[in-house]
Amino acid sequence: MAKFDFEQFARGYGTFDENTWAKLASLYHQDAHFVDPVHDIRGHGAIEGYFKEMCESVQHCEFQLNAPVITEQKVVVSWQMIYRHKVLNSGNDIAVDGISTLTLSNGLIVEHRDYYDLGQMLYERIPVLGALIRMLRRRLAKGTEPQAGPNSSTSTATEVAHNE
Repeated sequence: MAKFDFEQFARGYGTFDENTWAKLASLYHQDAHFVDPVHDIRGHGAIEGYFKEMCESVQHCEFQLNAPVITEQKVVVSWQMIYRHKVLNSGNDIAVDGISTLTLSNGLIVEHRDYYDLGQMLYERIPVLGALIRMLRRRLAKGTEPQAGPNSSTSTATEVAHNE
């Protein structure tokens, strides 16, 4: 059975640019399935098109991969993507934490699934929408804090519902 080359994978994603797919194509099965919170695509051509589109929409992108867990049929790796987009976050860097699971067959990726917070990546970076999402997160976080006293029975979620 062929062995997956994680080092090639890490180098390919290290700096995400117009050469990334050329560095990674040999690691993906021809009919590989790529899924993330926005995309669900299959095959070399579709994945290459997605990578090209991503490179055209960002000014800079890199992935910092952590130590992977690798078995014969699965790779799990957490990462941080740092990217810069001319419109989002006033053109400053944005960091997004995520995790990828790669399903392997004969050393090739047959499924690549990315998990990340789309709010952290995009929604929170849009001026009005971002402020609203941050406010909602703070309110929800308050709901998980310990209550002030033993007789306090009103939850933050109930308070929010009553205030709306």
